[in-house]
Amino acid sequence: MKYFLLIYLGLLSNDFSAQDFKLELEIKPSFEPILQIEVKNSDREGTLSLTFQSSNDSSVLPLEQKDISRLYQFLTNYSFPTRTSSNDEGVPVRHYENTVFVPEQNIVIIGRDTLLEDFSGLILGGDTLKASLGAFKADLKFDSVKRQYYRNIISKKVHTDGTTYVGRFETVQTKHDFEIYYARFSESDLKLMKIILEIISDAESPYYQYIEAHLKEISIDTKPH
Repeated sequence: MKYFLLIYLGLLSNDFSAQDFKLELEIKPSFEPILQIEVKNSDREGTLSLTFQSSNDSSVLPLEQKDISRLYQFLTNYSFPTRTSSNDEGVPVRHYENTVFVPEQNIVIIGRDTLLEDFSGLILGGDTLKASLGAFKADLKFDSVKRQYYRNIISKKVHTDGTTYVGRFETVQTKHDFEIYYARFSESDLKLMKIILEIISDAESPYYQYIEAHLKEISIDTKPH
């Protein structure tokens, strides 16, 4: 019975390491070439492809199943976050619009736009446009005290310099996209990149040195902002 159990566990281990999957990852700095990384496992054959997008410089390396299995196990527990270079600042602030009611014409004038009071259409240049009003209406709220319409404005901070990591993980059953701006890395994000470095293994490789150099720009404080 003990030997049967060991054989069964061994088969489970082989099945786990043999899962077909693909990981695509782009490292996208502001002013440097983009590095495209693809790790693929199909029918127990693992490969690592590395390509600088701006040149013909590329490399395809065979991978051992132990490396494939390690990466796969990590990815099955990864959160696949979206933490981009844009983040909201502060709380919503009301921006009031000039509001004029004209009841005899059944209209209310908001800013430069003239709306029918029942919001059934938008009058623009003498033409009534009914189909496009939905999004415009949803953006407006009414302050019954001030008798004015307003929009909630949230300021955003958008960073235009730095490295963004954009990826996709696919299996037969699932597909996950993720995007992380370098200043918003977590410990788990760093772990993923370190696994890829260890799979490449050759510290003299231009790909290894490229990835390592960009990891150095990530703050020691890796808590998401």
